[in-house]
Amino acid sequence: MFNIPSEKNGILAKFEGKYMFYEECPTDPPSFILNGFMFALIGLYDLYKLTGDIETKKLYREGIISLKRMLPLYDLGYCTAYDLTQYTTDGGYPNVANWGYHITHIHLLAALNSIEKDTKMNKVLQRWKGYLEGKRFTI
Repeated sequence: MFNIPSEKNGILAKFEGKYMFYEECPTDPPSFILNGFMFALIGLYDLYKLTGDIETKKLYREGIISLKRMLPLYDLGYCTAYDLTQYTTDGGYPNVANWGYHITHIHLLAALNSIEKDTKMNKVLQRWKGYLEGKRFTI
């Protein structure tokens, strides 16, 4: 399922034609919903740890590469975007995440960074936590 493109009834979309993204709700064009993608990555990591399956590990690793590339696109400077439809549709404005989803993004990113221990991911995590305190950033 993770290797099957969404147009062939799978969940795989590609960002910029090369970054693997596992769609929560496969759409045409892809919507790139952030929380669903991060939940999928956590599931892949758990499955790999349970089974030791190399293909599952590869799917997880490719997803993490995509996440690191795409994280800045979800950062609106005061909150997160729920998805990237502002890029994949004909213009339009960001689909601003409500606070519940923003907090979910923070928790999921914290969980993934507890695995990855990545400086870039941690920097984004700290920014996103700051938005809860009213901090604003220019992009």
